[in-house]
Amino acid sequence: MLLYILVSLFQHQAAAQTCNLASDVETVVVNAHNLLRGDVAKRALDAKKYGNLPGTKSMFKLQYDCTYEALATSMIGKDCSRRLDLNLIGVGANFKTFRVPGILDNKNLPSYYDFAVDNWSGSVTKPLDADAVYTDKTTAPFATIIYNKTTKFGCWHSYCREDKKLSIACAYEYMPQQGQPLYWADSTGKKGCTVDSSCKKVTKDAICETNVLGGEGPLCEIASHTTSTTTTTTTTTTTTTTTTTTTTSSSGCGTIPAEVEDAVVVAHNKVREELATRALDQRIYGNIGGTKSLFKMKYDCSIGILARGTIDDKTCKHSSLSMDMLQKGENMRTYYADSEPGSAELAHFYTRAVEDWKRSITTPLDVDVLYKDVTMKPFANIIYHKTLRFGCAHSYCVDSHYIVISCVYEQMPKEGEALYNLDSSNKKGCQKDAPCNKAMKGGVCSNDGTKYGPLCELP
Repeated sequence: MLLYILVSLFQHQAAAQTCNLASDVETVVVNAHNLLRGDVAKRALDAKKYGNLPGTKSMFKLQYDCTYEALATSMIGKDCSRRLDLNLIGVGANFKTFRVPGILDNKNLPSYYDFAVDNWSGSVTKPLDADAVYTDKTTAPFATIIYNKTTKFGCWHSYCREDKKLSIACAYEYMPQQGQPLYWADSTGKKGCTVDSSCKKVTKDAICETNVLGGEGPLCEIASHTTSTTTTTTTTTTTTTTTTTTTTSSSGCGTIPAEVEDAVVVAHNKVREELATRALDQRIYGNIGGTKSLFKMKYDCSIGILARGTIDDKTCKHSSLSMDMLQKGENMRTYYADSEPGSAELAHFYTRAVEDWKRSITTPLDVDVLYKDVTMKPFANIIYHKTLRFGCAHSYCVDSHYIVISCVYEQMPKEGEALYNLDSSNKKGCQKDAPCNKAMKGGVCSNDGTKYGPLCELP
């Protein structure tokens, strides 16, 4: 199974989320990537170097994405070395280290990013075949930039002052596959797209871009609309849910089957409801207070794909990608299954996993509900009040008959911190909007039409 990861390092805010890369650097690196893609579309590349490549009327602009920026961050070690090879898990990646004379001046960062893209585009040492099929691995940096399936990417850098090194890493939505075309060679002209129709053949929401001169092309782009991924150029929306925690509306992102997604969301929020209403067994969890300001969790597509990155598909064990370094909560559970489960059985395994994580607590919580015992981490991840989004993934290994389930959470509980706000001695959770709005601006108490609560939600 092709494995792709998206990393979302955002702190949850009611407003749109932004990336960490400086805007001037982001502008330069996005333009550098899209200029190269535009040259491919227009057949403007040097034929002596790149070969007599065909043009294309359906090459898309790359959009900068915060989730890939975060993944790029994880590629760079403390000594500016390459720490993580994303190609091993199906994600496109480019990496470049420069020697920096003297002390790095931040005003020079955009130029270094420009140099990096130029270096990657220059990885072609012999002309490509006219069919634009990816066969030569040495061209991987160039191929990764122009690969037509990739529409999102993000970058980061690290400066090692003592070694006078600057490393720049970029992570891409997809990794080019050997033996497959790098793009749709559908043009013998030199203009790229000139009308929307050639772009809409790829996806119905696409249009031919309006360039700086006011004309059309050469690249396609997605028309402005809302999306669930975190980017600097689109509007972030949350997963749609109903007003109860017993039913949900699937996000539709397809990281797991819709009915499985619904089941795992319900299972997580059931634990939160029990906490808010003081319905947890006191002998196990302690005589802890309730809360009027605990929010429903919603399924997040990008975190769901990140969860896939924590699984080694070949062994059904944990991959080399650690959520600790990304300050994310993570739960994983493995079960035996005679055969690959269908959706109904999958939903059962996911629900069972949540129950097992809930039971990870071995020592009752103190009345101040501080996170002290790391053995309860799976339970803590589920109830941590700063987490409002999570995502899950699974893999089945035929040889071992194991199915592994992984869920990743927006925030990682901090030792010594309260796991939730102790603001209620009753057993009803929220009964009105005020405590929810106090905890997070715009928060309301959920209402199924017959009663309020017990969890807050963002409308």
